[in-house]
Amino acid sequence: MAQTLRSKDMPKEQQHFVVDAKHMLLFLGADPSICGYRYTLDALCVIYDANGDQLAMTKCLYPTVASHYLTTSSKVERGIRHLVDKLVMGKTLVKLNQFSQYTIYTPGDNMCNSKFLYLLYTLLMSPMQKERRKQNG
Repeated sequence: MAQTLRSKDMPKEQQHFVVDAKHMLLFLGADPSICGYRYTLDALCVIYDANGDQLAMTKCLYPTVASHYLTTSSKVERGIRHLVDKLVMGKTLVKLNQFSQYTIYTPGDNMCNSKFLYLLYTLLMSPMQKERRKQNG
């Protein structure tokens, strides 16, 4: 298995962020055995390292994740797209509404990779999630 962007050397808060990201993906019904699951976790770590800045998906985010798996950017994009499509088809993305006081997803919404990744990142960095990580860390 290729070295991932996540490591034991990362700060405690980032480790908790990764654990929360895993829990959220599993809660949504993501299958950890598909590549898109790992690519999504690593993409969230890249976004976290960039302090949530809107990275150019095709020029920065996908190539960064791809280099750690010795694969291509298009395979990373396709893997994440496959995960998003499975969650949309399984109608489990409505569960995202439980993490926000607003309705952030309704069935029929178009969910692209960048919207999915930044939505997850925003929810994971919400004050409620940060407070929970602080209490556990």
